[in-house]
Amino acid sequence: MKRYLLIFSLLFTLSCTSVEHGNWVYSGQVTHRSQLQLSSPDQLINDWVYLQTPPDPTEIVFPTLADPSFSESIIPESDTFSAEDSDIAQTPEIRPDSIDNFVIETVEDPNLDLGVETAVIQRPAPPDPTEQMVFAHYMAWFRTPEETGRWLHWSWDPDGDGGLDPEDRLPYVTGEDGLADLATAHYPLIGPYDSSDPHLIEYHIASAWASGLNGFVVDWYGPKDDGGVDRATQRLALQIKQWRRQYQLPFFVALAYEEQILFKVDESKRVERFIEHMTYLLETYASQDGYLTYEGLPVVFYFEMWHDGEPGLLSPQELEMAFEQLPEFHFLYMGAETEYLDAIDGFFTWIGGTNQDQNDWGADYSNWIFPEQDYQSSQHQYALTVGSVWAGFDDSAVQGWDPSGLAVPRLIDRQKGDVFAKTWESALQDLNNHQRVGPSWIQVVTWNDWNEGSEIEPSLEYGRYYLEQTQQFTELYTGEQFVPEALSIPEAIYLYRKRVPEAELNQLFETVYVLFFQKEFEQAIDLLVRSGVFLDQ
Repeated sequence: MKRYLLIFSLLFTLSCTSVEHGNWVYSGQVTHRSQLQLSSPDQLINDWVYLQTPPDPTEIVFPTLADPSFSESIIPESDTFSAEDSDIAQTPEIRPDSIDNFVIETVEDPNLDLGVETAVIQRPAPPDPTEQMVFAHYMAWFRTPEETGRWLHWSWDPDGDGGLDPEDRLPYVTGEDGLADLATAHYPLIGPYDSSDPHLIEYHIASAWASGLNGFVVDWYGPKDDGGVDRATQRLALQIKQWRRQYQLPFFVALAYEEQILFKVDESKRVERFIEHMTYLLETYASQDGYLTYEGLPVVFYFEMWHDGEPGLLSPQELEMAFEQLPEFHFLYMGAETEYLDAIDGFFTWIGGTNQDQNDWGADYSNWIFPEQDYQSSQHQYALTVGSVWAGFDDSAVQGWDPSGLAVPRLIDRQKGDVFAKTWESALQDLNNHQRVGPSWIQVVTWNDWNEGSEIEPSLEYGRYYLEQTQQFTELYTGEQFVPEALSIPEAIYLYRKRVPEAELNQLFETVYVLFFQKEFEQAIDLLVRSGVFLDQ
């Protein structure tokens, strides 16, 4: 099928006035909707206005912070910072301009008639994993001073000299555009955030579900890691579990074990440490409602580390030794490395392309993925393999993750959304043509790896374009339908909570989410508008 036939327009009409939502062009230039003169009350705020193809970031007009008086110190009173951080306390807080352009009014009537029963909806239990599912790889490693007392992964200062090197990125430094200097290829639409923030977790889960995704595969660095990934991941898993019970949310979580955490472990103790980590993972996460399973067994992804030109810190024999001492589970290795094929239960794929040509988006790799799944599944009787789609890649903001600066950053140009469409085209063709036994599962690479520029999470550069495209492609893949306006609901709630943290609107938001997860998006938006949470300006 031609790619342009895969891209179709979704229109959504609110009750007050018939307004077409979708592509906006203003004076031939892409701009923020808050800068347009909109009169209809149902034209929702905080949307980046964009064409059917995503805008050229160089043409976007970034508004400056609208309310400088709203600034406050980003550093709590504590003694947990090193000498390099001593100058941060005088730095004003970095507020994403999308918050300051968001029109907020508090609810005057605390007894506002919500117009809907607030009881938990009564529906069947959330379904088990199905034959066609789409997940997104998820990074839970972002930290901010407000939530956990430090910046982490938003900054890049490998030698700790406080920004003396031109390639350093310091998020407490504000540019002329009013935005923080982040170590990212693009700028989050909601601004820098902390992965352990409960409100952020709600926003991510709800937005992913409204994009047509079926769950997150979380990049995991072991029990109680120094970076707080385990803590944030537990919060994410618990929120999914809670919403599955409260709203019968059909959403899952799985973990991707990062083998690199074994690198500093003595070689003679790596198997033992791996067993400890997997035991913790299976007991802490896989036993919970909402953890991804297949045929009753938990699914664990394994991101191997390449060292000295060879894949894997643990050999196939060492993995098999560990499996003998662990409960049964599905173990998916990253890539179809020949020497590991007999030791694993299946594999998942990642991103193609090369370092030398930004227009090499990985066509050869994309065309290899699904036939390879068919072939290896037949050769090794794999029950499960997971393919991949991607939008692009750019790790130049972190020097290709090489502090020495010797590495060549990898760049896959997004080609105005064409890369995402082409990789999805391969996945959709496989849906009808695959020969292997087992489900058709896809992983979007990634939801929010901002450091490597592969994210589909909304950004200032691309707005919600990639989530709306995800809606369209997942509908073709799974049959689940969503409308673009659904994405504005969790975004509005998150931004309101950041702007008015003292507001006590939990009952309202719970009611909104009842409607939201029933796909009553028009009613949910109406409630937010009537309560003053979600207003046009």
